[in-house]
Amino acid sequence: DERLRFEGPMNILRLNNLMASKIWTPDTFFHNGKKSVAHNMTMPNKLLRIQDDGTLLYTMR
Repeated sequence: DERLRFEGPMNILRLNNLMASKIWTPDTFFHNGKKSVAHNMTMPNKLLRIQDDGTLLYTMR
């Protein structure tokens, strides 16, 4: 997303769970899925990296 481009001494920003929750992410689903459950975690396990060109990497377990 070119709106997230930035300049500075770092070329990758790593965001914590609080900041990651402020960025819109699309709903995900499984085609032809019969049932799926997101397990409750004591601590959210999310990773969001933004590269200086606006590229995002978002992972969640």
